Amino acid sequence: MEAVILANLNFIVLVLLYKFIISKSGIPKWNRWLLLSLPVVAIVLPVIQLVPKATHHIYQVELPFAVIEQTEQQVSSGGSLSLIEWIYILGVVAYGLLHLWGFTQIYQRIKKSQLIKKVGAVSIYKSSINASFGSAIFIKKETPENEMALIIKHEIAHIHQWHTLDKIYALLIQVIVWFNPIVYVWQNLMDKNHEYLADEEVLESESLESYSLFLLQQKMQANFSLSITPVSKMSHLKSRIMKMKSKSINQYKMKNSKMKYLWFPACLLVLSVGTISANYSVEKESKNLSEVHQEIEDPDVLPQFEGGTEAMIQFLVNNIKYPETAKNKNIEGTVYVAFVVNSKGEITKPSIKRGVEKSLDNEALRVINSMPNWKPGEKDGKKVSVEMVLPISFQLPQGAE
Repeated sequence: MEAVILANLNFIVLVLLYKFIISKSGIPKWNRWLLLSLPVVAIVLPVIQLVPKATHHIYQVELPFAVIEQTEQQVSSGGSLSLIEWIYILGVVAYGLLHLWGFTQIYQRIKKSQLIKKVGAVSIYKSSINASFGSAIFIKKETPENEMALIIKHEIAHIHQWHTLDKIYALLIQVIVWFNPIVYVWQNLMDKNHEYLADEEVLESESLESYSLFLLQQKMQANFSLSITPVSKMSHLKSRIMKMKSKSINQYKMKNSKMKYLWFPACLLVLSVGTISANYSVEKESKNLSEVHQEIEDPDVLPQFEGGTEAMIQFLVNNIKYPETAKNKNIEGTVYVAFVVNSKGEITKPSIKRGVEKSLDNEALRVINSMPNWKPGEKDGKKVSVEMVLPISFQLPQGAE
């Protein structure tokens, strides 16, 4: 969960860094790859940031097996999804279906549209919107011939640069992190950069004045149908005209050729903040452990459940409920749970060292978290932290289905 939160926070920071530092003056060709890399970088950063936390060493003791057999009286308390998990899954399904519907709409539009002509592998259709998807270009039926030529040139630029793949990739990311509002800002930035790239290609053969006038005319005729489908359409016209009017493409490239170097300090800044934060957390934890528990290599006295091992096993037998999910699937196995008994005897940092199945793992963690305080371990007469590993064996009665 911590890694998921960090990944989403990093995604927010990286998109904002791009939006306010690079997007306004960076080179579109480089910006495209930077934008595509943002989700990957956001996922990788938490992995790097969390690495230092694994360096703290605590002595580990493996406890005897605790065997849990399913009985008719037991009722499942683990294995069901939480409300948040259900909301997330429903969101993924909803957005997935929405985008599938969008692709269906594109397919239906191609089937119903009249093919005007083919330019190589590109098919041009009469439609109600100026847009492109894959190798298909849609042109409004009432479009004059002179405008049609520019629209086709612009949309072919999108096709040549494979912008449809970027859009599909963006939709997949949106389905996964639909709850994070920054994903929609990121998608908008990608769409805008696609238009800059297409404009650059068109301006290699068209004058700035005539093309700007054409874009203004398109702005007046804007059609917002197919707004949820992943087509490349004549959008962001105002910002595109302002950018082209402010400087020529050649001046733009010369002045901003060094802008790519801003990306690396930005990434390093985010990485440094996360790493420093992680290191600070580890150092603080280590400091607290050294002050309260003392660092140990081998405890003189092991932590003990009140009443001994038999009492601990009885506690587990009385409190663990065999999950219905695992029972219905006839799943058995041994879950190894690691946890730390600190100097106060408190159970901390429970985790699955080796799991079997989600519902069994969750049930084992739940009961470990519900344990009363233990008698803490000792080293040289002082109470210390000791990591314990408890194997919990889940077994179904013979003949159970």
